[in-house]
Amino acid sequence: MTWGTDVTYLAATNIKGRVVPFGIKDADRTHHVCVLGKVGSGRSAFLSRMALQDIERGVGVLVLDGSGNVGPMIMERLPKNAIEHLAFVDAADAEYPFSWNIPNEFRHSARGEELWLRAFASAYGVEQSAFTDVLARWVLADPSRTLVHAWFALETPQATAAAFTEGSPDAELLRAAEQAAPDARAEFIERGKYVAKDTLVRNILGQPDGKFSLRSLANGGICIVDLSRIRVFPTRVQPLVRLFAYAFRAHAADNAVPAAYFHDVLRYLSADDADALMTDRSYALTLSDTVYRESDVPLRERALKRCGSVVAFEPDESDVPLVQQLFYPYLGADELKGLDAGEACVFLTIDAVRSNPFFAASLPLQERTQTSLQDMIVGARAAYAEPRSKVEELFAKKEKPKDSGKPPPFSDAFKNIMAKRDPTNFIAPSAATQAGTAPPQPQPEKELPAPEKKDASKSSEPITTPPVPEEKKELSEDELRALLSAGPIPA
Repeated sequence: MTWGTDVTYLAATNIKGRVVPFGIKDADRTHHVCVLGKVGSGRSAFLSRMALQDIERGVGVLVLDGSGNVGPMIMERLPKNAIEHLAFVDAADAEYPFSWNIPNEFRHSARGEELWLRAFASAYGVEQSAFTDVLARWVLADPSRTLVHAWFALETPQATAAAFTEGSPDAELLRAAEQAAPDARAEFIERGKYVAKDTLVRNILGQPDGKFSLRSLANGGICIVDLSRIRVFPTRVQPLVRLFAYAFRAHAADNAVPAAYFHDVLRYLSADDADALMTDRSYALTLSDTVYRESDVPLRERALKRCGSVVAFEPDESDVPLVQQLFYPYLGADELKGLDAGEACVFLTIDAVRSNPFFAASLPLQERTQTSLQDMIVGARAAYAEPRSKVEELFAKKEKPKDSGKPPPFSDAFKNIMAKRDPTNFIAPSAATQAGTAPPQPQPEKELPAPEKKDASKSSEPITTPPVPEEKKELSEDELRALLSAGPIPA
């Protein structure tokens, strides 16, 4: 890997009548790059072009793809020697959840504990406190524990007593933290259920034997995470994005400078997460985003204030005021809205100083290679995922057969009734019979006296013959067909 002396080419601009490609130095990339623009303006191709340049020179690359466009665009153009370093993660694959024990990413890092305490609270959607720190350190102390173990340890008083042994240092720390913040447990359980009880998120973050890790980035690894197919709740995407961001920062603190590309995932970070992500200079971050909701605007403003370079493609209508404010007084709204696809206005950081804005045009994207996208997806699933049935066995609760408290199913009761009515059913011999003692014999029935014979000649009552029951006959097939046939309804 070569980092520190190279230039990453971004686009081409007109200098003195000549179209010249330009780029950004490695050192300036650690001040981070923000890419803005509406859907279809050229953001995906811009990120893919940058990422492929990093991959070609052996830089570790993490891609969080919130739209599903960037990942395939990169994978279809990967050099053959880079495919073996690829870890593709489809976070929405419920049948084969990828195996990731997130605490392992922080256990051997110089800043591991510091970043893990923040990541733990952020993933559960609560404020970092003494209470969350106790739980986070308890998880980090045992390699067999995962992120979701903390929630299940607090689910019931019995679970807490089993996890935190009475009189142990962890139990004392937890008790003191709860006394200082009496509502902390209830808030943690309420918000944490979206992580620990959601089967999609739980099956990813609850596997103790992780097959996947960001440690490979130190050796030129490529990790592409597709988050686009998670459609149900944003609470499913939020913990994953936050954990990937903190895990990436933990590895960047120890290894050579890696590169990260976050595409349409900024909205899932908290304000504190975004501030910390944009002010850390131990990696090169390229952040691409567009407006989806009005509530996204304040977070994007915070990110833009902390990035060094800005590449603005044609903005969305709701994004025009923000971009216009960013480029004021150099450009007006009409100039920004009139950009063609692939054209952008650029603020470039040169030797840690932001230049005046200028117009640029995207460079052509690399050609596709003779690689099968589907083969790469299937290979990554086999290497980094587990079947859903195997994962759910880890969380299956074993109930006692006699003390389950549930009534037997109706089918069992029906079988018992029919068995009692079955004349062929017999009672198995008892233990006494098997030991040689004869069972009690049933008493013989008493014979009734024979009825007295009457002389028919002396009797005045008429002799009646009892009626012979009429024998039931089965209907023939023709008769049955005639009964079941239906003719047209008369008008």
